Amino acid sequence: MRAVIYIRYSTPKQERGASRDRQLELCQQFCEQRGWPVDEVIEDLGRSAWTGAHLSGGELGRFADRVRGGGMGADTVLVVEKLDRLSRQETRTTLRWMEDLCAVGLTIATVDGGKIYDDASLRADLMTVFEILMRAKLAHDESQQKSERVTDRYGRNIERARTTGQIITAKAPGWLKAKADRSGFEVVEDRAKMVRDVYEMAAQGKGPRWIAKELNERGIPAWGRWRKTGSTPTWEIGSVKMILGQPSVEGDYMPGFSNTSANRTKFDQRVVGYYPRIVDAELVARARAQMESRKTGPRKGGRHTRGVANLFAGVVVCESCGNRMHLRSSGGFPQRRYWQCNFAARLRGCTQKEMFRYEPFERAALDEILHLALDDRYFAQPDQTAYLAAALASLEKAITDKKEQVDRWVAALGRIGSSEALETQLVEAERSLRDLATQRDEAVHALELAKGAVSPAEHLERVRDVREALDDPDPTIRLAARLKVHNAIVALDCKVVCGVDPEDGRQIALLLPGNVLACLFDDDGQVVMRFDGLEFAQAVFPDLAPEALIQRVEATLTNYPVEHQAWRGPGAMRRGWLSTYIDRHRKGR
Repeated sequence: MRAVIYIRYSTPKQERGASRDRQLELCQQFCEQRGWPVDEVIEDLGRSAWTGAHLSGGELGRFADRVRGGGMGADTVLVVEKLDRLSRQETRTTLRWMEDLCAVGLTIATVDGGKIYDDASLRADLMTVFEILMRAKLAHDESQQKSERVTDRYGRNIERARTTGQIITAKAPGWLKAKADRSGFEVVEDRAKMVRDVYEMAAQGKGPRWIAKELNERGIPAWGRWRKTGSTPTWEIGSVKMILGQPSVEGDYMPGFSNTSANRTKFDQRVVGYYPRIVDAELVARARAQMESRKTGPRKGGRHTRGVANLFAGVVVCESCGNRMHLRSSGGFPQRRYWQCNFAARLRGCTQKEMFRYEPFERAALDEILHLALDDRYFAQPDQTAYLAAALASLEKAITDKKEQVDRWVAALGRIGSSEALETQLVEAERSLRDLATQRDEAVHALELAKGAVSPAEHLERVRDVREALDDPDPTIRLAARLKVHNAIVALDCKVVCGVDPEDGRQIALLLPGNVLACLFDDDGQVVMRFDGLEFAQAVFPDLAPEALIQRVEATLTNYPVEHQAWRGPGAMRRGWLSTYIDRHRKGR
């Protein structure tokens, strides 16, 4: 017989003890006494036999597959310390697993009791089967009781944390550490700053892959235990996704959030305010909205994504087949970029193989829509708005308090008549109230500026600044500008269609929902045709208020038909979208 030793323990904490060494030593002595050479030692360290994790995704599961596939000889014996190292699942599950492997020639031996199980003994000896069932039953019941006790204690700890603020466990997200007295958590500032940077990058439209690469390029070490021995810890896409979805950045504890298995915890109520908040709500909302748009919005990707070479990525399609156009680069110098149908390039049935020049279209299209795509929110300063909003709230509270004080003194004068002291205090209070009102007006203006609100002339000026920054020699400035414009174009819900006219050749159409704007460009970026539906509606109905104008536009302009074309038109002309568009249109005139 040739032996394969199997070692398992359930939790990573057991690694600090002698469980592995003890099992290995006992099994080796057992094999030596019987004259069995040890061919292999397989290990499932930190895998539960109660949940079956060692069988579904562990080394024992892979060993069983080798046995079933004929990869192990009939003289192979699997040696374990105790039967419960193999399974703590229900008794029938354990017995069936052993019968299945023994039926194809495997022998199983346990150091505890010196038991040897093979196909013949399982068939002929009912006492052997009964012993297996009893041992399996004891192991399963023990694990079941442990699980129930742990679950009960966990539930009590959660309730205590919700009512008293006491921490549930010292284990915390990577940017926090538990205080020595377990009264709360301390923020690890350099890590918290990195988390805020991750959210800022996500809010700018950068995906997890891009963010992970940028963190690694900055040389920021990854946190936690690195499972790939012999390599340097690096940020992975999954780690970035986990951070961007973490309720703990907002201060909330969500039981089982990091549990990616199918068997999630039964506790599903979050503990609000359990951790210190490290990312403000506005930034979290912007970042997660961008993440969600990557799932539900136009598909992006390709090797040009990180440099944002294609401002219209995800919205440009082939007129012939309706599939995406990909940006390609010429091999010469200076390098030129072209759009080509992805299906045509891969010979997947599209006959439109022509390539469309990108740079002339970008310049011409931005002339038409950049002032419509960029609104105040793309110029907001999120790092200032929270502070200014809090300052404004304080001023509003001070004004309310001062008004109540003035009202009390006026009422007192009405009751007691003339009083020089009260009149002096009243005059001083009214002066203070005027000063507070002035400060409030200044705070309101500062908050509006931080949110990006400016006059139409100032808006056009900052749009021109962004336009110039698209080709700035500084890569940081250029990338930030191109990312901002790309996100704005996608949010505008436009569609770009590349097609070939039998007479006029290559043409590119730029279309907005409901025909409010349609432009046709030739391959040199010259405007061949332009229809501004909103301009037309305002010329015909110049005196309409915004709400009435929206109703008139909805009644006059229609959405694109879809029956006769391979490509899908822009999104439907929704009322909220149209209201925003009209506001941008008027500001940009």
